[in-house]
Amino acid sequence: MLESMASVQEKNPRVGNKMSKQNIKQVLDIHGKAMKKLVHRKRPLVTGKKEITGMVQDNLESSMSILE
Repeated sequence: MLESMASVQEKNPRVGNKMSKQNIKQVLDIHGKAMKKLVHRKRPLVTGKKEITGMVQDNLESSMSILE
């Protein structure tokens, strides 16, 4: 992820920086909304905090792979 951003910024620093920040913000906004829905919907079924943090971690990893 960082390597691709760095290479974009080297070629065109302003555009690369602006686009990567915008994209990250967009993906994290979408991720945040999805997490609120997921945790809210699943809460009665989840027995412990570990399961929720596991779901959060999985979603973070998937959103990071989208960014790459």
